[in-house]
Amino acid sequence: MKIVSHGLNTLNEAGKYTCATAEYACMVSYSYVKKGGNALMGNVLKITSPVASTISRPFVFIKKGASKAFGKTTHDVEALKRFEEKILQIEDRLSLIEKHGVVHAAKPISPGKEIRLDPEKRKLLHAIVEENKLLTDSR
Repeated sequence: MKIVSHGLNTLNEAGKYTCATAEYACMVSYSYVKKGGNALMGNVLKITSPVASTISRPFVFIKKGASKAFGKTTHDVEALKRFEEKILQIEDRLSLIEKHGVVHAAKPISPGKEIRLDPEKRKLLHAIVEENKLLTDSR
């Protein structure tokens, strides 16, 4: 009987170690998954927040303009006209975004607008380009 009880105790101890090993493996796996998810979520937020703020900016104005125009009992005709004009500007901006993609800029891109430089700035930029060419040729 002593041998059987000794074998049962050994089996019991082996079972406890097996349970502890499985529990530890689960805890380590959960830790890796949790830390990886937190790291991934932080990077996803860094990537998506500028795009989300750019896309949602026009709708914030609509909310403010609508509450000003429709919140009063007497409607201000001028406020409604300004509101309609702003909605048209937003629609133009959205069509521009659909055409060119999302651009994070304060001013919308106007196609055909050409930038004119002073002769001094043009000379300075030309000198910089020439120096860069010399640097790349010397390598």
